[in-house]
Amino acid sequence: MSLRRKKRSVTRRKMRAGAGLATITCALATSGFYSPATAQSATAAIVITLPKYETLDENHVSLFTGKIQMTIKALSLGDVSFTPYSYNGPHFARGGIYDQNYGSVYECSNISDSSYIGITPCAGRTPNPTIQAALGQERASFTFNTSTQVYTPEALDGSSFTDTSTTDGFCTWIKKDGTKVVYYGHRPSGDPLCVADAVAKIVQPDGRTLTYYYYGTPSNTAPILSIASNTGYMLKYNYSGTPVFGSEASVVAINRAYESCDPAAVSCTLTNAWPTATLSWQDIPFDDGFFQLPDEHHHIFTLQDQTNRKHVFELDNNFRIITYQPPEATAPVYTYQECWPLRSQDGSTNYPLSNCGAPGGTWNPQAIIYRDAQLPTLFFDDVWGVIKNGQTWTYNHDIEDGCQTPPMKCSVWSHWVRNPLGNYASASGNSTPGLEHEMGPTGGVGSYDGSGVLFEQTVANPPVQFVRPMGGYLNATYDEDITGGRIPRYNLTQTTDNPNPNSGTTGTIIKKAHYTVGCTSIVSCNKPDYVVDANNNQTDYTYDNTHGGLLTETDPAVYSAAAGGNVRPQKRYTYVQRYAWYLNSSGTMTRDTNPVWLLATESYCRLGAASGSGCALANDEVLTTYDYGPDSGPNNLMLRGQAVTTAGQTHRVCFGHDKIGNKIWEVSANANAASCPAF
Repeated sequence: MSLRRKKRSVTRRKMRAGAGLATITCALATSGFYSPATAQSATAAIVITLPKYETLDENHVSLFTGKIQMTIKALSLGDVSFTPYSYNGPHFARGGIYDQNYGSVYECSNISDSSYIGITPCAGRTPNPTIQAALGQERASFTFNTSTQVYTPEALDGSSFTDTSTTDGFCTWIKKDGTKVVYYGHRPSGDPLCVADAVAKIVQPDGRTLTYYYYGTPSNTAPILSIASNTGYMLKYNYSGTPVFGSEASVVAINRAYESCDPAAVSCTLTNAWPTATLSWQDIPFDDGFFQLPDEHHHIFTLQDQTNRKHVFELDNNFRIITYQPPEATAPVYTYQECWPLRSQDGSTNYPLSNCGAPGGTWNPQAIIYRDAQLPTLFFDDVWGVIKNGQTWTYNHDIEDGCQTPPMKCSVWSHWVRNPLGNYASASGNSTPGLEHEMGPTGGVGSYDGSGVLFEQTVANPPVQFVRPMGGYLNATYDEDITGGRIPRYNLTQTTDNPNPNSGTTGTIIKKAHYTVGCTSIVSCNKPDYVVDANNNQTDYTYDNTHGGLLTETDPAVYSAAAGGNVRPQKRYTYVQRYAWYLNSSGTMTRDTNPVWLLATESYCRLGAASGSGCALANDEVLTTYDYGPDSGPNNLMLRGQAVTTAGQTHRVCFGHDKIGNKIWEVSANANAASCPAF
């Protein structure tokens, strides 16, 4: 406890002295996408929330890593999507494009307090081995108890990991909301751990399932051919020639309710114009000023999304981003200056390392061959400057000694940026792999305006304090049991808002949420069973333990003249399992074998209290029934209509959609339709 207090005070001093980070979210969520009228999924409860904070600045540079971070949602339709992202080192490597659909499970390096070396995806520090499950940019680490053969989440967040690779060839990461990421798993010879090179399928709590198809045997180098959903949508990766990992030329989203495509085929001949993302490359000669190699080029990488908006990147010989032209521009807007660790092709001559940081103010002596980019150092793609519209942002990265009290030995990272106005933004944290239990990965983030966020220094590393630029702060608390011990689920249970003393507001503003102490159903136990607002009004919730959908929402009491007293209004929800229909690989309209839970009805009482499954007062219930079409095809389980019934009268509204889910017509309640048409 004393360690955490000491660490937080250090972080707070750094934030005040070094200013912080004005972070503008740059997920590059492309506008203008199609918005299919998807089926009504399991309804969610209202929960207490934290202020938003960002970790990327206005130049798409992460203050956590000091590196460029691009995430581009290029394509989506129904349940499938294609979202490439930049990878540390070579950001967008030709023949090595990463997107959010790829995943794997790998063993982490074990380290001690006093000795560690190397660059690895993850590290653990317990006597027991550790694995990390990955899906796109998501990560979760689990410690394996060699005695009990049980995996425990390092972040204590309620997630889990199971290994059935010896019986069915799979291992599964179960997230805290109940989503299952199933991998093709195996145990290396003599190793009790399950490792996996590829995702087999993803199953949501409501039954929505994505099934993966690869070219060749699933492995960490096997390219995806397609991803098919049980609601009839498919993401098809297209290659020029033999499929190779990360070398797709385009990705197409198909609605199989209207066109057949074999998910296991290398390619499909399509007759409809489906939403498509394209990836293209152009090589241009370039002289870096040090030496010219025969194969030394810069590259122009263009990612065009489904609305024909182009993201254009100039990449250096190691595929690091040098310039970025966003879709709204006609020329590069961002120019990046990065670390250049160089040496000659034969290694005989070492050139001065330019803009690459390391402890003690010296620069990392490890050099790499510029042509090959073999084993890039941690500093290989650190950003030290950005020029945008003639203005310059300056960045600095540092690693310094932290705690040195035996047996602890650690170091601290810090990043800051100075904008053209001379304001600073910064972030700092623990840079010693394996010490996240004591130090946490991140200490704090500060913004240009003086606001900041402090993090609990554990593996979970949640935000615990939000500091306002003009004074005042909000504290966040996470679930603890009556003895003060940590329940290993890290659900937000309280926010305490301490306003600026000069704001005229007195007292603290407290909001609370409560969660079940045990967890018998992962799909519901991490949802609040009640919340209490700032006025001490309580709203109660119940859930379905099969799919996690909200069953009842009971609001605070209000006076009802019709009921002759106070009543607690209640909304009630029911669900139904439905099956999608679409064309199989042979072109036959087929019912999928895996159902999806959909919202069937929603009801409440207008004037009185709820009673059993109805209302205490006669003719008081308002019932909304949702229509997803007939049990025949084509049917992607989109909402076809809804009927509202009360006091013996029903008003029905119907919807029609095109092949990509856009609503193209609507029948109003004034038409007095007895039912909605099938299509």
